[in-house]
Amino acid sequence: MRAVFAFGLVLAAAGVVEAADPKGLRVRVVDAVTGKPVPGATVERWASQWQPRILALPAKFWFPAGKGVAADADGYAALEKTAGDDRYYVRADGYEQGFVVRRGSKFELADGQDGKPRPLAPEGGVLVVPLRPRDPGP
Repeated sequence: MRAVFAFGLVLAAAGVVEAADPKGLRVRVVDAVTGKPVPGATVERWASQWQPRILALPAKFWFPAGKGVAADADGYAALEKTAGDDRYYVRADGYEQGFVVRRGSKFELADGQDGKPRPLAPEGGVLVVPLRPRDPGP
């Protein structure tokens, strides 16, 4: 029993196993130009898992973890289960897709315009995700 517990501690210390955040994550999706909420936006959690490979080092892969959560009329969505290295896709009709990366307790957002990540800071316990309106084109 001690060997199993010690092995679990080693895996957790190595970052192979991450505990889920019991509080979850509250997100508010807003228009990056106007600051108004984007109702119906979908927030989808992608979780990670280490995968063994034949004749190669193990690698980390991300996969969709359940169905996406739709934002309410005020742009709020709540994810019950999260972990330290989750990734989130935020989508809404008429907006560029947002890609939120979580690194420990910090969040960054990249979107389709330039792809450069920019930091996001929770406001009052809610992570505000500004989506850029999609260019309607010529």
